[in-house]
Order: sequence, then structure tokens, then C-alpha cells
Amino acid sequence: MQWRTTLTSIACTGVLLGLAGCGGNKLTEASVQEAITQADQASQRRDLPFFEQLLAPDAVATLDMRAANIPEPLQLNKSQYLQLMKVGWDAVGSNYRMERSNVRIDITPSGKSASVSATVSEFTTFQGTPSNSTSHQSLTYALIKDKLQVTRINVELLTLQ
Repeated sequence: MQWRTTLTSIACTGVLLGLAGCGGNKLTEASVQEAITQADQASQRRDLPFFEQLLAPDAVATLDMRAANIPEPLQLNKSQYLQLMKVGWDAVGSNYRMERSNVRIDITPSGKSASVSATVSEFTTFQGTPSNSTSHQSLTYALIKDKLQVTRINVELLTLQ
């Protein structure tokens, strides 16, 4: 079960790599791209406080981990999701790398919210064994009091080796 928890945690980290804070009062594709860069940097630093600020207080995450033999999707609130990230980071330490492809950014006409979808490949070593996974990730975020915050996270683990 420990390895499943760790793999789930790693998937959580990959999701949040796609999002970060955003100034101003209207989202643009450029501001979302900048958010991705900021989150990548925060993840490399294992900066959990950054992600605590990023997630909206009522953020919800759904993790479909059937490819890891977890039969039911996990429904997590902000606190649970952050704890899963911490567990994953603690387990793999610096042995983590991710690649994002097929990124699609859709911003609402009002510029107040956006969705990002991507394919994320993650590579790590857990207890001396190399592991990699691929997932489809969809994120919804919104400007809340002029601050970009994640409100919804959906992850579907596609492959796990």
C-alpha cells in the first residue's frame, strides 16, 4: 500500500506543476504559461507553502488511479491533497522528474477562470526501483480576489511501470 500512496502523491505533484499564482485581474495565455514556470520552480524546491497558497480553500481533487490497482477514484480536499504531495516528496526526495505535453489552455471570455489539460509523464526512483507513469490531467482555476487559485483537479493515471 505504501508504494500506491507514493505513486498517488507523485501524480499530485505533477498536477500542481501546471499552475501557480497570477497577478492582475484577467487571465491570458501568457499569464497561465508564466504560472506553469513558477509552479515548476516551486516543485523543484519542494515548496509546499507555495502550493498551500495556490489551492483555493474549497479546492477538490479527484484521482482515478485504476492503473495502480486502486479501484475507486480518490476524492480529496485541499488538506488531504497537500498531505499526499508531502508524502510523495518525502518518499522520492530529489529523484523526481516530469514532462508535460499536449498542453491545452482554455480561458473563459471573462478572463476570470481557465482550464488546463495536459499529458504528464513522471519519472522517479522509489526504494531503489525506477518507476514511470503517464496521466491525463485537467485543472480548473479561477481568479479569486485577483489571485489565481486552483479550484478543481482531475487526474487519470493512464500507465504505471
